[in-house]
This record gives sequence, structure tokens and C-alpha cells, in this order.
Amino acid sequence: MGGSLYGWVRDWMGVENISYVMYDNPVLLEEIISYMAEHFITIYKPVIKKVKFDFVYFFEDCCCKTGPLFSPDIYRRIFDPYYRKLIKFYKESGVPLALIDSDGNAEKLIQPWIDSGFDIMFPIEVGTWNANPLKLRKKFGSQLNMFGGVNKHVIPLGESAIRRHLLDLKPAVDEGGYIPIPDHRIPPDCSYDDFLTYIKVFSEVFNG
Repeated sequence: MGGSLYGWVRDWMGVENISYVMYDNPVLLEEIISYMAEHFITIYKPVIKKVKFDFVYFFEDCCCKTGPLFSPDIYRRIFDPYYRKLIKFYKESGVPLALIDSDGNAEKLIQPWIDSGFDIMFPIEVGTWNANPLKLRKKFGSQLNMFGGVNKHVIPLGESAIRRHLLDLKPAVDEGGYIPIPDHRIPPDCSYDDFLTYIKVFSEVFNG
């Protein structure tokens, strides 16, 4: 867990207040974000000297079901310089990959994230907008690595439905850079036996 430039500040201020600040006082918001970036560099510098990490994880949760909570333009003007600074620090310190975590329909921010230096997006949340790892891979190419994309609501539908769904995802898995997982909590209509069936079929499709 290497930082948060939106998620933590949003939790402190609330979504409505941070949204107003982006327009009413962007200088203040940038000062906060700049401070946060320095904060994470300061506390993790001695840690990284002692521990080897496979990737750094940024918690943000900056999207909802209709899209991001701020525009790509605001991202580029306010957030991008400080993500670049943090990612540069981690990668120069030996952490090879940077992951950004945001729920919701994040597609409009994927290219700005890639431009900032992020390597992995988590989760590819299927949601009501039907995010699809294959479509995202086709659009953004191998520079986008992904976790997610499994529709958890398919799991209670039985073995045949699960197999069809996972086979649809297999081409993206075979390309590499994509790990298929359900996002968040498994729904209550999924029984223990349903989930065991999912695990069995998953193993057959991806490890068979």
C-alpha cells in the first residue's frame, strides 16, 4: 500500500467537498496532494531499503457506475504530476510495477493512468456497464495489465454458464498480464457448493 492522492483526501473531505475544491480552490487541492506525495515518499523510503516488493498499490476509488468522479483533464492538471513523482520514486527504488485501485467505470481514466506510469488496473469491475478485459486489452494493448473481469453473478448459474464465461476470458489470460478474479464480495445467492463448482471449472479452464 504505497499511497493515495484522491481516496484518502476524499474520505477526509467527502465527495461533494473535494469535488467543489477541484473548481473553487485547485491551488489548495494541489498543495494537499503535493504534501501527500512527500508524506508517502518520506515514510516508505526507509522501508524500501529493507524490504523487496513486487508492486506498489495505490488506493483511490475515484469512479462510480457512470464514470470518473472528475474529468481526465482535471486528473492531468492536478493529480498526474504527483503520481509520476511517486511512481518514479518507487520504480527507482526497485519496485517494478505500480497498481491503481478504483472501483466503478474507470475507462476514461485508463489512458491517463498509463501515461502517469501505472502498470496494473484493479479491479476490472463488470458492474452494470459490463467492463470487459478483452475489449480493454484490444483498446489499450499490452501496456494495460489487469485484475478482475469475472462476473460474480454468473457463479450461481451453474457449471455450463461458468465455463462459457471463463472460456470467453481465456484469450486475454493466454496473452499474459491479466489475472481473472471476481470483484469484491461474492453475492448472497451464491452457495458454498456453487463456489466450489466455480473453483473446479476455473482450474480446468486455466490450468487444464
